[in-house]
This record gives sequence, C-alpha cells and structure tokens, in this order.
Amino acid sequence: MDIGVHASTMGIGADIAMPVGNFVRVRTGFTYMPQFEMKSNFRVEMNNSVGADRERRMKDLMRNFTGQSMQDNVDMLMTPTWTNFKFLVDVRPFRQNKHWSVTAGFYAGPSRIGKANPNPNRREYV
Repeated sequence: MDIGVHASTMGIGADIAMPVGNFVRVRTGFTYMPQFEMKSNFRVEMNNSVGADRERRMKDLMRNFTGQSMQDNVDMLMTPTWTNFKFLVDVRPFRQNKHWSVTAGFYAGPSRIGKANPNPNRREYV
C-alpha cells in the first residue's frame, strides 16, 4: 500500500494506492483548495445588438438618473471553493515495465469551483 500527500495548483491532498493483483492498482484520494482571496478585474460589455450609440445613450441616462457613471470594468474578489475526490484504476499491461499504465476512473466535486464578490473598496456603480 502507498500513502502520499501532495500540494499542487489543484490544492493540497492525500492519496492511497493499493495493488489488486499483479497488473492492477486502485488509487483514491482527496484534494482541498485552501480559502484565499484574489483580486480580479472584468470588462463589462453590452450585447453586440445594442450598438455603440444606444450604449452611450444608456450610460448617459444612468448618469442623469443616478448621478453616477457606469464603469467599463468591474473589480471582483475571487475565492476558490473546490474539493475533489478521485477513484482511479491503473492497469499495467506489461509485466516488465511497471511505469507504463492505462488509467480509468472518475473525479467527483462540486459544480461551482469558486465565488466572485464585488470588491468592497470600489464605490462606483457598474
């Protein structure tokens, strides 16, 4: 049986691998991404069917109505929230070569991998 820990761009985690016969190995593991915030900036674009003139008029209307101008970019705080579980089966078809294998299995995790929140330091309307 092999037990391992890892740290990578996918997060930190632990794995267990166990041979099942001479040519098959089963692996399972769990990966967790620590919580941190990362600043990001996204461009705001209108639908192409709106047209530049109509977009300008919409921005003017918003400025006249609220006293604030619409920005072309949005500042966001990104927070990763993913965890993954994996179950893999390695088949080693060549007896003399233990480094070559064919792997099948699955990874399971949430469909949402992060959160994006408006940057509280920015006060403009978007």
